Amino acid sequence: MPMPSCVSSVVNCFLGHMLCDSYFEKEKEIEYFKMLKGNKVDGIILGSRNMDISEAIKDNLPLVTIDRILGDNIPCISSDNYKGGMLATEHLIKKGCKKIALISGSPSLHLMANQRSIAYVDTCKKNGIEPIVVSTNEDQFTAMTYYNEIHTLFKSHPDIDGIFASSDIIAAQVIQVAAEAGLKIPDDTSIARLTTPQLTTIHQPIEQISKYALELIINEIKGEIVPMRTVLPIKLVERGSA
Repeated sequence: MPMPSCVSSVVNCFLGHMLCDSYFEKEKEIEYFKMLKGNKVDGIILGSRNMDISEAIKDNLPLVTIDRILGDNIPCISSDNYKGGMLATEHLIKKGCKKIALISGSPSLHLMANQRSIAYVDTCKKNGIEPIVVSTNEDQFTAMTYYNEIHTLFKSHPDIDGIFASSDIIAAQVIQVAAEAGLKIPDDTSIARLTTPQLTTIHQPIEQISKYALELIINEIKGEIVPMRTVLPIKLVERGSA
């Protein structure tokens, strides 16, 4: 059961026609900030998974982040990650699952998406289910490869009857490993619709997030007061995988 990340994991800094892609590299990200400042851009919309760049980018330049909190005075937009994790876990429980595992991203990144894992654990405990959490690392995130962890999970817990994957990439690989092992999966991003079976997923309002980020940065440039934290609603989209 996937829950896609609401933005690309690379850096997207843009206003007008400027787009910068750091390919996960912190140093390159900081260089882009210097370049954008040198080109006197009016503002920046940032989708970055680097959490330790706050000091390097301190400035009076208008800045809005997507799904990342870089400081108390920097506006941030996200989807409701906690509710998404709760809905996904509750959905599996309603389907009759008694042993549910979570395959999550790296907890060391301290991202807002970690709220999904917290919601999973809370919901499992509320329903008398022992949480099983498999955490992955940053290298796997970059390579998008989770096969070893999935194989180990199935081997260690052969009686698992439900899986909550924190991204569609992980969920697609779960389906592939399960198929190779002869395990049947009864069955919202583009990836979710391309797998067989199609993935039940948590739909995040990506277009709405993007439009609102642009609205916020324009208001910041105008000198208007904008909200520091904006959380947009999500919904569960049931397909064939659960």
